[in-house]
Amino acid sequence: MHKKLQPLYNKMENTRKELFQKLNSYPAEKMNEKPDEKSWSVVQVMDHLTNAEGNSVKYINKKLSFNPKLKKAGIGSSARYLLLVTAFNLPLKYKVPDVVGDASNEHSFDEAKARWDKVRSDIKTMLDGLDDKQVNAELWKHPAAGKMSMSNALKFMELHVQRHQNQIDKILNAVA
Repeated sequence: MHKKLQPLYNKMENTRKELFQKLNSYPAEKMNEKPDEKSWSVVQVMDHLTNAEGNSVKYINKKLSFNPKLKKAGIGSSARYLLLVTAFNLPLKYKVPDVVGDASNEHSFDEAKARWDKVRSDIKTMLDGLDDKQVNAELWKHPAAGKMSMSNALKFMELHVQRHQNQIDKILNAVA
């Protein structure tokens, strides 16, 4: 893996593993409970995160499959990322982008963990195959903010998990 991406990947993996460590201290059956009809369960949050990351891998792999001319990530990419971070740090709820799809509550907690493990393995495999030009290109596309670098993609995935950790804490407080 490119030396620029390795620490970012490690950080997002550590965050996910810490989340699993916390969740493992709760009864597995609580992971599918919803505080109310309009809320998600912990498994649904995990499914959402898995779908978002999995769709990113599919997008990048498809894009790379036809050997496109890649634009180098520059100030525009950085500005889009900063806007995205700013929006994520606001205390607002956002509609899930259609491309991510609905979050499922049909999996067990162990199945949800295994699905997320598989997507993270796919991310690592994809990252291991990137060359310098691809690492520094606008290779990733956020559904609302647009094209950005792989560094920004990994930082966003980390931020996305952190944002949903607060939601998970609220769910667990309500159902535990």
